[in-house]
Amino acid sequence: MKFKNVIKKKIQENINELEIQISKQMEFYRTLPSAMQSWSDTGRSETENIIKELQKKLELQKYLLEEIVCDNEKKLSSNVIDLHSLVNVINNETGKESWYLISSVSGCEIEIDSKKITLVSCSSPIGKSLMGCKKNDCVTVSTPQKTFTLKILEVKHDTD
Repeated sequence: MKFKNVIKKKIQENINELEIQISKQMEFYRTLPSAMQSWSDTGRSETENIIKELQKKLELQKYLLEEIVCDNEKKLSSNVIDLHSLVNVINNETGKESWYLISSVSGCEIEIDSKKITLVSCSSPIGKSLMGCKKNDCVTVSTPQKTFTLKILEVKHDTD
């Protein structure tokens, strides 16, 4: 199965789970006493915040799903990293291996077959450093906190 299909399936599962969680929180919210009782204010406020956070996560997942579904199939080359490339890297300093999916947004992790895949924006420090590179390239990533070097172990596209 092509990796985009696996990722789309996982994102759809995340969307379904978030919708269930929101529904449960909304049901719980409806059972809380009205705000006229001061002790219930805190519970209502906390529940509202939980619902808002879940809705933000849901919108991000829906955006990611739409982005992947609408992705056109033009690619620079099957070995060059671009938008929607799945990239396996190793941090030369720590020896830690990581998987990244280059996207237009960041802030989401997906676990597939025991692999944690982090979505990184093409405009983030990691995304900018990886874009246009190939397997076996070493890139230097500079963030406000630190600078580190990644070696690209593998690059996958949906056409691979």
